[in-house]
Order: sequence, then C-alpha cells, then structure tokens
Amino acid sequence: MIRINLIPPEYLERQEKRTQAARVAGGAVVAAVFFLGLTAMHIESAVRAEKELRVKEAELKERAKTVAVVNELETSRNALKSHLDALNGLLSSRYYYPLFMRGITRELSQTVWFSMVSTQLKDGGKIDFGFNCAGRSGEDVAAWLSRMEAAPEYSNVTVGPIALSNGRDGQTLSLSVKGTYQSPAVK
Repeated sequence: MIRINLIPPEYLERQEKRTQAARVAGGAVVAAVFFLGLTAMHIESAVRAEKELRVKEAELKERAKTVAVVNELETSRNALKSHLDALNGLLSSRYYYPLFMRGITRELSQTVWFSMVSTQLKDGGKIDFGFNCAGRSGEDVAAWLSRMEAAPEYSNVTVGPIALSNGRDGQTLSLSVKGTYQSPAVK
C-alpha cells in the first residue's frame, strides 16, 4: 500500500518549531525553577547563619563577662600567690637563722667576739656565712675554730688573714672566717 502525505511540509515545519519552542520553554522553566530553588536555599541558609551568628554573639557576650571575671580572679590569685611565696620564704628563713645563731654562739669562746656578720640563705636551708671577728686569746680562737670544723653542720670553713694588734687592753687577734651552715634539722 502506498501512503500519500497530504499534510503540507510548512505545517510540519511549524509544528516541529512549536514542539522545539515548547521543549526550550519547558527546559527554561525547569532551569528557572532549579535556580529559584537554589537561590531560595542560599537565602534560607544565609538567614539561618545570621540567626546562628546572633545567638553565638549573645553567647560570646555572656562568656566575655565570665572570662573577664576569670581573668580578674587569676590576677588576684597570682598576686596572692606571690605574697604567699614571699611570706613562706621569710618564714622559712626565720627558722634557719635562729638555729644558726644559736649554734655559732654555743661554740663561741668568751674572749672572741664578732665585729661583722654576713649571711646569705641558699636552697635547702643552707646559709653561707662570713664573720669578721676578734679575740683576746689565740688559744680561744683556735679552740672555737676547731669546734666549728668538727661540728657536722659546718662545712667549707676557711680562715682569712689573721692580724695581731696591741692596744690599751692588750693583744687583739683579728681574723675573718667564711663557711656554710646546714641545720641538722634539715639534713
């Protein structure tokens, strides 16, 4: 059987153009809907981010107050700690010096006296000392130094130059002594 096409070709071309225009319009509508949806999602995301930012900024302001209070408390704590450390240092050295002076004077002969005493507290309760002293009798000075060298709490005891002078009251020996004292209670 033979078919004869009675539809004019112009009509078919117009119909094809309309179909193609409808397809392009449908694609444009789909693309527009897609881009509008994408834009709406971005706008909604931006609005949500702004709300979240406002909430976070409010939390930050609340926490900034807390941080300021904490910083103030830390400053106070550090100041108190430095005062406490200073007091503890003073109290600990207060304990060592009476023991040191009691030990020195216990060993000291009656005819020996100090003209100058210098001390420096070291770690662990050690005291570096230096004396300028004088005495009437060489035997008393020697006995005092011997007792100090024999005592376990004294170490590195050294005697400086000895000078002998004659005065109105008789002979006087002048000397300097240096060493280290360690309290027996601390060892």
